[in-house]
Amino acid sequence: MCQRPWSCTSLVAVLYITGGLRHLRLSFSGGMGQGTSARFFSCAEKEAAKCEQQQQFSTAKNYRTAIRSFRRFTGSTALSLADITADRMASYVQWLRLQGVSLNTTVCYVKALRAIYNKVLRQCHAVDARPFDRLYTGQVRTQKRSVSDADISRLRGLPLRQDSPLALARDIFLFCLYAQGMPFVDAAHLRRSHISGGMIAYERHKTGQRVVVRVEPCMQAIIDRYAGANSDFVFPILTTHDPRQSYRQYQSQLRAYNRHLHRLQKMVRLDCNITSYVVRHTWASLAYDCNVDLAVISSALGHTNPGTTRIYIRDIDNRRLAEANCKVLWRIL
Repeated sequence: MCQRPWSCTSLVAVLYITGGLRHLRLSFSGGMGQGTSARFFSCAEKEAAKCEQQQQFSTAKNYRTAIRSFRRFTGSTALSLADITADRMASYVQWLRLQGVSLNTTVCYVKALRAIYNKVLRQCHAVDARPFDRLYTGQVRTQKRSVSDADISRLRGLPLRQDSPLALARDIFLFCLYAQGMPFVDAAHLRRSHISGGMIAYERHKTGQRVVVRVEPCMQAIIDRYAGANSDFVFPILTTHDPRQSYRQYQSQLRAYNRHLHRLQKMVRLDCNITSYVVRHTWASLAYDCNVDLAVISSALGHTNPGTTRIYIRDIDNRRLAEANCKVLWRIL
């Protein structure tokens, strides 16, 4: 007796039972793979637009940057969700390497594409081909970026005209350093209503973590310097509360801020580069050198995980390791 040929649905059922479904191409999985023909790039652009609607402008920018890079690699705008395979993603990472893209940037691109893929996957109710499992998306160790207390003294003592952009950049840099390594984005959005009873209380733009800082005299002197401005912002960085316009203004001001810091660096002849990132690294490193507990430093920086704080701190030098070992040996012997 002649047996009926296997249908696609039956084949999928058998492969599911035998554990082989994950090896089946999404486009062959019948009803279970519905939505896998969705155009990846158009779906990705919709996700970026959603982020903008939710005022997550940095995330939207990261998504679009990764999308442009991946589109250049594929040379196509017609990829479906099923075309996002492990082999294709591995080839993309290799292509980035040959293009001279750093590992940090590569990780950022992969993370963004993975986030988009997962969002589209849930919307389409498609089978996950797990194309990112073989790719490294962990934290990459970077060279620590901090300046010494001697460098800070030289910067503070530099004679500058008070109403100049360089003086404003220096004031913001020093204020952020005094305020427990406040990020530039939070200084830009800092309002006078955030200051009350000798305390500054604000939520970090990046994480939403609440940070409270006591206003010290060195900080108050800088705040008073800009008290005459007709604005509820502490510093003359932003002029609007409209989220979209504010983000564009912030991006422009951040670029200008880093340019001015670079000029200040040359004027005081510092060996290391001064950027907006240096403030947090510097405060964390100085606090650590003063034997402040890592958990306290983490709380001051608004980190939810002390492991993140270690990125901001210089490596423990051999002297401190030797001192620690002597203490252990003294106790044992």
